[in-house]
Amino acid sequence: MNNTKKNKIKETFINTDWFIKIYSYFHIFITIVALIIYYTCSKKNGEFNQRIFVVALCWPHIYIMYIAGTGGLKSCFSSAEEEDEDEDEDEDED
Repeated sequence: MNNTKKNKIKETFINTDWFIKIYSYFHIFITIVALIIYYTCSKKNGEFNQRIFVVALCWPHIYIMYIAGTGGLKSCFSSAEEEDEDEDEDEDED
């Protein structure tokens, strides 16, 4: 009986609770950021797109990379006055 206890292989216990807790907080933060970006972009465009909202809600990492890659985050957060000034400067250069 003593021999069987010695021959058993000890399984190592990996505690992943801290990782799950940190990732869940990170995911909540990224989701809030993605929804803020969606709100500012949709407010600027003046329309509510349900598909893009679902993407921002369910896959915030992909949505943020999509916005950063296509239009850039600056285009969502810049005001209309800044864009008008930029267009006026471009016309003056021509």
